[in-house]
Amino acid sequence: MTPGKLDELIARLRAHGKMDTMAWEAAAALEELKREKRWIPVGERLPTDETPVLIICRGHIRLGELRWEHPGFEDIYKAFRYWDDPNDDGQSWEWHDITHWQPLPKEPSDEQA
Repeated sequence: MTPGKLDELIARLRAHGKMDTMAWEAAAALEELKREKRWIPVGERLPTDETPVLIICRGHIRLGELRWEHPGFEDIYKAFRYWDDPNDDGQSWEWHDITHWQPLPKEPSDEQA
């Protein structure tokens, strides 16, 4: 379902004058789904460290995660965060290469497989 269709459905549910509890719960669930499935700008917020997420890197959808680097010489170097591929360490991504992210979808249940 497209974001536009979700918006339309939510508006129709909310505009209905006499909504029962189920309709309100359906509208709330759709709004939550809309929030979960959107691309989040990195300037808005960042994912939890070392949690694989989908990212937009240089215009392409990739798998990535935020990591911390803790150099050994604590008095000279400072810890810093960086983006990397959880399955292929050592990517040469710059911080500004990543523009958006979103959580990975949930795995299908046994009934869906």
